[in-house]
Amino acid sequence: MSKNTLQIKAQVNNNVGYVYITDYIHPYSEASAQRVSLAMAELKGKDVQSLLVYINSVGGSCSEQVEITNELKKFQNVSVLYGAIGASAATRFACDFYAKAYPTSKFMIHKPSMNVDGNSDEIKSALVLLESYEDDYKNAYAAKTGKTAAEIEAIWGKGDVWMSAKKALEFGLIDELIESESKIEASFKGFITACANCGTEEQTIAKMDINQLKSALQMPADATEEQVLAKIKQNKDAAALVDQTQAKLVDDLVAKAISDKKITADAEASWKKMAAQDFDSTKEILAKMAALAPLSSGVVTPVTTDGLAYKTLDEYLDKDPAAYAKLKTEQPEVAAKLENEYFAKK
Repeated sequence: MSKNTLQIKAQVNNNVGYVYITDYIHPYSEASAQRVSLAMAELKGKDVQSLLVYINSVGGSCSEQVEITNELKKFQNVSVLYGAIGASAATRFACDFYAKAYPTSKFMIHKPSMNVDGNSDEIKSALVLLESYEDDYKNAYAAKTGKTAAEIEAIWGKGDVWMSAKKALEFGLIDELIESESKIEASFKGFITACANCGTEEQTIAKMDINQLKSALQMPADATEEQVLAKIKQNKDAAALVDQTQAKLVDDLVAKAISDKKITADAEASWKKMAAQDFDSTKEILAKMAALAPLSSGVVTPVTTDGLAYKTLDEYLDKDPAAYAKLKTEQPEVAAKLENEYFAKK
């Protein structure tokens, strides 16, 4: 097996699971359904909210591809990203999931084929299975591309149908062509960061097709392996810097909200988690919030809290700060009551 064969690998980065399939799809290859199942097991319990599958394969067994799809469908929000090539059975993933590709990716569809021997009865029986797979693929391509089954039959009836990534997009097989540098970097960052958990830059090259790495990194085709290694390291360093900058923005935003007395220090962790997930929305919520008013008199406004999702300010800040911000806007007197009760206990 070539050192550039990835085998099957699963990693998690920022709640995104990354799965790599870069081999011939076959029960006895590295890209078997059993190996994918083991990779999926690695992701269980890791709070994976979406799955991105990198595919660089010439195809293989129809039945193995179906079972791999069954494994991938155990997760929500699955998308696929094609590398240098997606051919034959490997294109079937694009029919079940949102599919992206690089400008240099190549695709090929054709009728499923089968090698069979035996007597006439055995061959007739095998033909039933082959025709069933042919119908499955034809209907899947038709559903994905918006064409009819008859149109697909006419297209692949002439033999292997090769397409550039641009043609595959026009054909309807893939959903997105990653052309702009920002989209390439954003997509590639996740794979590189996840692959950073696999080992060194040298090991990253061994896990992904080097020509596809050059394309994703916007490097010339004649770039050396040493230059690719340096670029990968640069991207990893940049990704780390982005993460550090984002963390500081979150810290500063929440610290200012505490300083402005919009939130309390004991709610800091909840607000940081919220800001890390959606910084812009959290910033907007905090900007609209007024400062918490301390208890200025011994008289508590007789306002009922019946019907509220939570009965105390502690609960709102801990479980749903956004709902509390909305409450302050729509029912300021109720919010004031909760604040007074909160400060009365301090």
